[in-house]
Amino acid sequence: MLLDGGHSFSRVCINRCFSLSIVQDLVKNHLMYAVREEVEILKEQIKELVEKNSQLERENCLLKTLASPEQMEKFQSRLPVEERNSNVTHSSQECTDGSAV
Repeated sequence: MLLDGGHSFSRVCINRCFSLSIVQDLVKNHLMYAVREEVEILKEQIKELVEKNSQLERENCLLKTLASPEQMEKFQSRLPVEERNSNVTHSSQECTDGSAV
């Protein structure tokens, strides 16, 4: 009887361990699927933002080329000093080679 009880105890233990392993695998697979899905969504959002940024940079370049020197000076005077200094170096590079900095 003791031998029989020992066998059923080990069988229960094996069944529980096996069930736990299955549950862990299911949770892991679910999490991996959810993470992959989220990564794809974020990749798409990044792609859209990069496209939007490129469009805005092109528009900015066009506006800078169409603006008169007086308009540009007036605009630059409204910017904080830090931005004014960085815009002067970037604006010369943005429209000349076709790519924005």
